[in-house]
Amino acid sequence: MDYSYNTLSLNCQSIPSKIGAWKNLIECTEPDIIIATETWLKPEIHDAELEMEDYSIYRRDRPTNIGGGVLIAVHKSVNSTEADITADNAELLWVKVVMKNQPELLIAACYRPI
Repeated sequence: MDYSYNTLSLNCQSIPSKIGAWKNLIECTEPDIIIATETWLKPEIHDAELEMEDYSIYRRDRPTNIGGGVLIAVHKSVNSTEADITADNAELLWVKVVMKNQPELLIAACYRPI
């Protein structure tokens, strides 16, 4: 059985300012997994505002609310959970994808500000 996933990886430089283009990109490419850096999301921006109802969304927003931030979104047809792995000096997010009769797959989104 083939366990390949359509994956989209991109540097967003602000999802909130480009929500229409963001939604269009997801609709056109239909990715199973999205890995995004420089999301520029803040805790007060709710996941629902990203218009990704078919995805489990995992985020690590920058605490200063200025730029940065990473996101991993996994289509709800794929079993996923956030992995508890941290790192100093980097915005890092790990998500575990569980496939039947296969080893777990760890996916990371990392952004290291200069």
